[in-house]
Amino acid sequence: MTDAADTPAPQIARRSLITGGAAGALAAVAGPGAAMTPVPAGGGRIQSRFMTFPTPEDEFIAHFRFERDLKPESQALTWYHFTIFAVSPEQRPAAVVRYEGMEFSCFRQVAPLTWVIHAHNLSYPRDPGTGAFTETAINPVTGATVTPPVMRLLNDPGVLYGPRGYHVLDAATPVWLPSVRSFRVQGDEVVVDHTRPKPEGWPKMFVESSTSFVDKALFDDPAVTSLPCHSSGFYIFPFPAWMNMGDRPGHMIGAWYGGKIDGVDQLPQDFHARTLREHPTLLQPLRDRLDRPLPAAAQAALRSA
Repeated sequence: MTDAADTPAPQIARRSLITGGAAGALAAVAGPGAAMTPVPAGGGRIQSRFMTFPTPEDEFIAHFRFERDLKPESQALTWYHFTIFAVSPEQRPAAVVRYEGMEFSCFRQVAPLTWVIHAHNLSYPRDPGTGAFTETAINPVTGATVTPPVMRLLNDPGVLYGPRGYHVLDAATPVWLPSVRSFRVQGDEVVVDHTRPKPEGWPKMFVESSTSFVDKALFDDPAVTSLPCHSSGFYIFPFPAWMNMGDRPGHMIGAWYGGKIDGVDQLPQDFHARTLREHPTLLQPLRDRLDRPLPAAAQAALRSA
């Protein structure tokens, strides 16, 4: 087995949240009449409309409930599957391998409406057809057998996330990277599309975009600070070294689906058992990273926010 260790609101609502009244803030955002009529049981048109927010702060509050949790300090666990495809001008794109994984994050509020986030990921390769754990795959472009690694993403430098966007903690300058989001009501759900910014120094051939959705009744409930959402999305990235593509043109695309879960006890049995056996320390958030001093550029970014 090979491991790729460390692979590379209205003003009143904001004021309420800043002073700790998350429920009051969310109630102010939702406003009266936020509930909607569900799709008629016998059919009829699906309600679909884009949502707008009074301020960027309101939009951020809504998104952070999807992504993490509005509590001053908390954690979030996401479980997912994704299939990666080789895209080459030589042939039709084809699946290489499936991965099953989890992301465990912890985060702490360090300024009004701004959190520092640290996360790690662990993913195991599976056969794209049978779903069985595997240590090999076929490169559909070259026909060669390749060895997709267990992916352990442990060197995430962490980020600040707030209404101005993301500040990656290893950035040399106090720059905020804006994220692109759109919210809409779709039937009895609220849906958010989110394209993440490309951090400084990452390959040009990289993009990640996701669509997350949750019951509107939960979105409208100010007591729910962390929305139990499901997500799907894709990302594009260069050929990894284990594909042995050399200078061949092309890239990879990954298609994924997952969702938040309440804790490691909800992980599927085979995934949990393997992780307990091989990577037990990763079944908890790396919370000690929250105690690291913020770099100078991050402190400057906070002062500029």
